[in-house]
Amino acid sequence: MLLPILTTSRSNLGIEVVFFRFGDKMLPSSVHRKLLRDRIPGFEEELKSLQPGKNEYTFPEDMQDTIELLLEWCYKQALPKANKDSSTPQHCYSRIKLYCFASRYEHVELMNDSMDFLLGYLQMNGPRWDVSWTTYAYNNTNRSSPLRDLLSKWLMNKFFSTGDKGRWTTDAFTEAVYGDPDLLRDVMAHMRSLPDVNFANPKKDSPAIYHVELVADPVQQLLQSLSAVSPTEERVLTPDFSDGKKYDLYDVDKADAAPDFNAEQAFEDSFDDNSPLINRSRKGLRSGQRSSIAPR
Repeated sequence: MLLPILTTSRSNLGIEVVFFRFGDKMLPSSVHRKLLRDRIPGFEEELKSLQPGKNEYTFPEDMQDTIELLLEWCYKQALPKANKDSSTPQHCYSRIKLYCFASRYEHVELMNDSMDFLLGYLQMNGPRWDVSWTTYAYNNTNRSSPLRDLLSKWLMNKFFSTGDKGRWTTDAFTEAVYGDPDLLRDVMAHMRSLPDVNFANPKKDSPAIYHVELVADPVQQLLQSLSAVSPTEERVLTPDFSDGKKYDLYDVDKADAAPDFNAEQAFEDSFDDNSPLINRSRKGLRSGQRSSIAPR
């Protein structure tokens, strides 16, 4: 990967650089440490963890394409838009991983840029979709993440609206959602909101629906006004959803406080026995056939 043309003067970047290693591979290009720190302030703590005199940071092997996108964004302050002639499924998956990376460091601009690409990819004719993308997103984001909201809707649209009922069966759907309690919870919430099982393709949604914004926490504002402490800490919040509320993207305490429920029973109770998808699935079970979860 060649470094993009700089939009920032080199004289302002200093001489310290950081290299990235992915397993046994070293990314040929480096990034100016000051630029990385300025673009992703939350990454500063990661940089501090490097031993004195070391300028090498290690990531999992499957993160190389994501970090290359990150470096391009750091230097150009922009990323390519989705294009039906050049955007591939791998590009889409890389943006999902980049979104998760940005959410980890609460970088709103990069999250929203990644979301714009994902919606643009969805709007292309017949884009390939893979269940593993949803699994990755749920493993690397917190509850109330707009990315989870988008991908769970995408998953449900694939299963309930596709014409290929021979591959996208209830068996495959059950296997997919049972793998993650949070995904199952979101799917059940969608079902309760749309009891007729009529799930529109989220590609018709505006990207702004899934954008996040920085807003001041009102409780923090009150406490700080009483104690005259440092300026209000900003927190990442999701946009308004259908219930008119705002949810803290990283409110783990609320997530942990959610009541447990019988996932299998809840899933079974949510379907109508007359559903064509269910009937087709039962035939598949009797014949010993199982469907592919992620058809190409």
